[in-house]
Amino acid sequence: MATIFHIAPKEKWTKSRSRGQYSEDSLQSEGFIHCSTDEQVAATANKHFKGQSDLVLLSIDTSDIVSVIAYESSGDNGEEYPHIFGPINHDAVKEVIDFPVSGDGTFAFPVVLQK
Repeated sequence: MATIFHIAPKEKWTKSRSRGQYSEDSLQSEGFIHCSTDEQVAATANKHFKGQSDLVLLSIDTSDIVSVIAYESSGDNGEEYPHIFGPINHDAVKEVIDFPVSGDGTFAFPVVLQK
């Protein structure tokens, strides 16, 4: 089982539960939902979500995703990030972890997920 992560507004995740799948605006505008590996989560959050509160981290089992997943180069650093080319089916989400922002507006990978 490989695990990838998606950072989501808690309210948006909660509202998606009645539909059985989660989606993002990026699916319409870019054709995929942005995700990160565990090593990429903190940097992604600090770049794109700095200072934001009420976020959750979706822990996704890649073997249970119905949509296609591809690792593609993204950004200036040349790293490959997991992209999901369709909605995230809820049964692929194994954990929903509160993802609090620190007092200085930054994020760290949640201790509960550290190996």
